[in-house]
Amino acid sequence: MHKHYYIVISFFFLLTNSFAGSGPTKEFYLSQDKLLKSNKPIYISGSWKFSYNDAKEFSSHRYNDKDWDEGYPNEIADFELNEDWEGYGWFRKSFSIDRSLLNQTVAFNFEHKGAAEIYLNGTLIFEFGEVDTSSMNELSEWNTNNPQIISFEDNLEFVLAIRYSNFSAEHLSGDFFDKGFAVSFQNLPDAISTKVEQSNQNMTILLFFSIIPLVFSFLHLSIYFFQLKDIGNLYYGIMTLSIASVNFFELIFNNVSSATELFILDNFYLFPTIIFIIFMLLFTYEYFTSRIPKHFIAFVVTGILIQLMAIIMGSFNVASYSRIYLLLASIEIGRVIVHSLFKKKIKFDFLVGGFSLFIITVFVQALININILSNFLPLPPSLLGLMALLLFMSLHLSQNIAKINRDLEQEVMLVKSLSEEKLARERREKEQEIERKVLQADHQRKTKELEEARVLQLSLLPSKLPELPHLEIAAHMKTATEVGGDYYDVYHDNNGCLTLAIGDATGHGTKAGTLVSATKSLFNALVVNHKPVEMIKKFDSAFKGMNLSKMFMALMIARFENGAFTFANSGMPPVYIYRSDKNDVEVFMQRSMPLGSPINFDYVEETLDFKAGDTAMFLSDGLIELFNKDEIMLGIKGVKEIFKKCIDENPNNIIDKLIVECKEWNKDIELKDDYTIVIIKHK
Repeated sequence: MHKHYYIVISFFFLLTNSFAGSGPTKEFYLSQDKLLKSNKPIYISGSWKFSYNDAKEFSSHRYNDKDWDEGYPNEIADFELNEDWEGYGWFRKSFSIDRSLLNQTVAFNFEHKGAAEIYLNGTLIFEFGEVDTSSMNELSEWNTNNPQIISFEDNLEFVLAIRYSNFSAEHLSGDFFDKGFAVSFQNLPDAISTKVEQSNQNMTILLFFSIIPLVFSFLHLSIYFFQLKDIGNLYYGIMTLSIASVNFFELIFNNVSSATELFILDNFYLFPTIIFIIFMLLFTYEYFTSRIPKHFIAFVVTGILIQLMAIIMGSFNVASYSRIYLLLASIEIGRVIVHSLFKKKIKFDFLVGGFSLFIITVFVQALININILSNFLPLPPSLLGLMALLLFMSLHLSQNIAKINRDLEQEVMLVKSLSEEKLARERREKEQEIERKVLQADHQRKTKELEEARVLQLSLLPSKLPELPHLEIAAHMKTATEVGGDYYDVYHDNNGCLTLAIGDATGHGTKAGTLVSATKSLFNALVVNHKPVEMIKKFDSAFKGMNLSKMFMALMIARFENGAFTFANSGMPPVYIYRSDKNDVEVFMQRSMPLGSPINFDYVEETLDFKAGDTAMFLSDGLIELFNKDEIMLGIKGVKEIFKKCIDENPNNIIDKLIVECKEWNKDIELKDDYTIVIIKHK
């Protein structure tokens, strides 16, 4: 992907480096740990196997490519570097992943100029354009900005096979465009954040450097047509229209998807910039000298010649001429300003300062482009000069503002003739109306934020509980507010092992919801290779390191396997187990501290029998701490009695009856805390 900032006043490009690819041939290894530690794309390193032939079996991961040549795609698929490359070929690369990425989705980035078919272990996963062995039939589709989603399933070893053509790249200038392709992987949230950040950046460019100049252009051109004598508004209106046009072209450049689009755009890329420079000179002459010198014709002719060369040769091939043209125009503006100051025709004012800053930044930008200076600013320095010129437009707008202020003063005098009492009443009513609207808007904003947080929290819960041959599972959660602090999750593997997590964050609301989100991420990361007590300890260590400031998480991890279940508890209520052979409910309590507390508690785990006909119930404390109208708490014994009354039903019906019994207990008094119920029954 190439990314450059083409600034209207400077024609200077900032380019990305060529595609990565160096080092000895070796298998590429990808792990979830590597993806999480790096918020940037991880490029496939090492050389690739390649062939100039074409056969369908090349896509198979079982194909033997040991006799193929090796090299780097950005060098092989470059007509300038590789005389054997005719625009078409196959590339293969083997790599492996660790188990943490099994059935996980990651972002797949394929940066290229051309067309491609991408196979993973013989399966076609992506197509970009239409690959062909002939330039007449190739349909290029560049993919440099949009990450794709890929999932690794049921395998740790992969072969990436790419059928690739780039006949269009033969016509791209080597100074500005990378050849070949590069493949990288990235953590999906980071890839989405990068895409969002890039979209926001493009929107910022569109807003500040296209829309705002366009608005200014409309205003000043309107002023000129109403006051034809003020030709400075005409010059400035055309200048700002050119600024908007160039930055609009820049946005299009960042989203070009084929060589055809690039060739069409390239022919007209310099035109608005040349117009900007010419009318900037006219504005300078109008304001500082009131006459146009004869050598101005030389600037106009030079601009026309550069545009003709750009149409014939392409804008990028005449970039050096356009830079010289801009420097000469900057020198001319500086000459006019210095001469006028020396002759005392003008004084050093805001406009002189704006042009001076513009000229200085143009020369600084030129030194940066030839690597004499380095840019320490987030934007090209030449933008500072451009902003100085745009600020001068506010002086013209201030004249209109002054006129509006005079009209407002007349309106104020008219209002003063009205009754003071009526005016005060209307003012109070207006203030009350504004306050009401502000409060209403704030309420709507908070309601929307809470609803979004509630939807996010619900999305963290399992969308569907697993169906196992030996276990029946049901769950229910009720929050006291829009965003609760309760959480539950399940995971089962192919061996019939089921792992349950149920937790309760301190309080409720958005802070508790944030803690639940962190718990969800840690559960997914640790559930595969860790025992319940190991998971609890790692959770505790992670929360201590977060400095959550009096935010704690009670959590229980239970694993059902081979007629028993092992659980570790950190501050959660006891486990209720109905023993079918005894027709009684047993209560198992592990007294422990919540996760993230300042005390280093030694958590333990316990294993209990879980036979056919047994039923286990896991709760958060909201149900146990349910009060009736007499302020009597339901308690552990009360829950036990209700549970035993409902035990003959299936898990879903048990939960329904529990809820009915609890509502009968508290008579639908408003909840003071969330509650969660998970029932697991051994068939």
